[in-house]
Amino acid sequence: MPSSGARVPRPRTFRPGCGTYGVTVTDANGCTTTNSFTLTEPVILASSGIPATFSCGYNVTCNGATNGSINFTATGGCAPYAFLWSTGATTEDVSALGAGTYGVTVTDANGCTTTNSFTLTEPVILASSGIPATFSCGYNVTCNGATNGSINFTATGGCALCLPLEHGCGDRGRFWQSRPYGVTVTDATVARRPAASR
Repeated sequence: MPSSGARVPRPRTFRPGCGTYGVTVTDANGCTTTNSFTLTEPVILASSGIPATFSCGYNVTCNGATNGSINFTATGGCAPYAFLWSTGATTEDVSALGAGTYGVTVTDANGCTTTNSFTLTEPVILASSGIPATFSCGYNVTCNGATNGSINFTATGGCALCLPLEHGCGDRGRFWQSRPYGVTVTDATVARRPAASR
């Protein structure tokens, strides 16, 4: 115990980063003591993610679809981690996403944060059109009962795929006989859009 009236030195603190620090204490009589301290730090908090990819490199199957997902991972820092997505989701991975940009903030147990963002893409709208061949008087076959009609059919958008139609492969086909016909166009991502019957 110090004698009455003696001053008790206040502890002195500073806020260093990680590393090894030495200190020498000298009293009024010139006596000294030394000490050292090593401060550690966690590995930098980081994150990465991989959006699911479908045919043609898109992140959802069809224009307007919401079947995209992101497989997300946080590393470093101090686990456990808390996740907050721009959608309000608080899970590590997210799904049922449409095309667009999604941000996420990761917070570790010490309150350190890191952010990341991902942009999901979608194909152009899958569409189709067709033009029946026209003969004299505007008919699409030459004679009653004839089977020489044809339809010049085209599909656009979506994700191109060479898919056999009734008479051909790709985005064109011919359909015979004089009655209404329908065709379903299927692209490489299994997006479906019925064409109008003619």
